[in-house]
Amino acid sequence: GLSTPQIKLANCCSPVLGDTITGYVSKHSGIVIHADFCPNVKTLEDNRMIDAFWAKDIKRKYAAWIKVIGTSKTNLLSEVVTAVNATGVSIAEVNARTTSNLEIVIRLKVSVGSVNDLTALMVNLRKITDIYSVERDVK
Repeated sequence: GLSTPQIKLANCCSPVLGDTITGYVSKHSGIVIHADFCPNVKTLEDNRMIDAFWAKDIKRKYAAWIKVIGTSKTNLLSEVVTAVNATGVSIAEVNARTTSNLEIVIRLKVSVGSVNDLTALMVNLRKITDIYSVERDVK
């Protein structure tokens, strides 16, 4: 067995403190922690899955992806960035594109302390006029 396995957070779902999580004992990368909502968990071998839980008193930040969809209008991206900044959350990466339906799809990689911070941010983003979808994004 593994005496001191390497533990890492899955890049696909980017689990955040407070998410319900599960561990996957990989063949080469130690234990990979996935959020239970991650669609990739369903594709993993059951016999390699283990229970996982968060340690107490964690004081670090976690990267999480959010997808925001709204009506393409001038300044919507600016309004989203302003709303994120107002919550004190750091933005690590932004990608915005307009679809053929004239929707704007904004992907934000944010740095949060817990799922509560992320939820509060998502609630604030939903208050912006012309935004009709805000959800966690999974690769």
